[in-house]
Amino acid sequence: MPEGSPPLSAAEAELVSEALPAGQPDSGAAGRALHLDVLLMLGAKFGVLVLGAASTVIVARTLGPSGRGSLASTYALMTLLAQLGTFGIASANPYFAAREPGMRGRIAGNSLWLAGTIGPLAALAGFAIKLIAPHALGDITWPELAVGMIGVPVMLASLFLQSILLAEGRTGLYNGIDLGAAAVTVALLATVLQLSGGGVLLALSLMVAPQIVAMLCYAFAVRGNEPLLRAPDLPLIRRMAGYGGRAYVVTLLAYLLIRIDLLLVNGIQGAHQAGQYSIAVALADALYLIPVSVAVNLFARVARGKLDGDASLLVFHLTAVGYLVVCGVAAALAGPAISILFGSAYHPATSLFLWLLPGVYFLGLLNVIAYYFAARGMPSELVLVWIPGLALNLGLDLTLLPHHGTYIASLASSAAYALVLALHLRLFARELGGWSRLRPSLRATTTAVRLVLRGG
Repeated sequence: MPEGSPPLSAAEAELVSEALPAGQPDSGAAGRALHLDVLLMLGAKFGVLVLGAASTVIVARTLGPSGRGSLASTYALMTLLAQLGTFGIASANPYFAAREPGMRGRIAGNSLWLAGTIGPLAALAGFAIKLIAPHALGDITWPELAVGMIGVPVMLASLFLQSILLAEGRTGLYNGIDLGAAAVTVALLATVLQLSGGGVLLALSLMVAPQIVAMLCYAFAVRGNEPLLRAPDLPLIRRMAGYGGRAYVVTLLAYLLIRIDLLLVNGIQGAHQAGQYSIAVALADALYLIPVSVAVNLFARVARGKLDGDASLLVFHLTAVGYLVVCGVAAALAGPAISILFGSAYHPATSLFLWLLPGVYFLGLLNVIAYYFAARGMPSELVLVWIPGLALNLGLDLTLLPHHGTYIASLASSAAYALVLALHLRLFARELGGWSRLRPSLRATTTAVRLVLRGG
């Protein structure tokens, strides 16, 4: 890309008008502007957020910090094993489905085969951890672990199938099934768990059951006119392996960096401190939904060739400014929100969240860049930039967490995310023609906001 900045109006016009391609439009997101799909996703994610907060409050008040810590740690292990078992399929699916729409039926069929094969193997790995190193899982019991491991293949199948909806631009279904599963979870926890006075095992069961229903809904949504239960397409799997392998390493490193702190806190400082830290992480996850909604919709459009680097840079500028404002408001409201929602027993979670908040901002920005590069074919350098961040995070946690407070986990995450963001920015600057291109200007931001609002 040549040096110098192109006229701002060209990028702005592309951002606003990119939803009106020539020829026959696809369904869903392909017929809407980027900002409308982002708003749709944010609305759905906000609904999931509210319902998730309700679930967290019910569980926290019913089980207490220790029970909440055991539940959160079991769920973290379940999602970690599912992430380990994706092997890049959840990233390769939307990339190939967006570029080769005629292959979507085969991609969906392969997804079920892979989830049904990899999922049980990943679950067995969870049992092996408990058997070989029982203290590594803290207070997680065998029955609790068993229920969590049931959710691993279910979660894998959902991830694989949902990603195809993203490629198809079916944003309503992509988010609606998530929203429905969250609503059912809250209803079950508010009735069955509360009325029965059950413990961690029952709460975990009530959280896994709606995911099974969601998986079936995803399968029904992507089935199209072709049967899902079909022989695996091995040549297609091999073609997707190159992209999927690079994507797998990236997502694995990113997921470890994001989630491993909770397991380390549980293993080193116990379930009570893990319960406190899980509240800070839950609030961070809530904020993180905003840049993720932007990045996911950006990915789909870049993969379909509807947005280029200049328009993507404008999206990054808007996210950098808007997300900074959101994080500032969150810093002011975190203390009162935690006290009101979770009670005085979770007061220490406020400081843990504030230590984590800079990292939440850095993580949001770097993911916009990461999704852009993923849609461009996943360059090998994108894999390497996560390694120093993970090494820094683990080094700080393992060195300082045993001898200091839980705030070390938050501090380590923020430092690691700052490093990974800096490395992503280096790649982005090189792609777009220089560091000066990355600095948002007041004129660019206000003009883009005005055009986006006018476009709606």
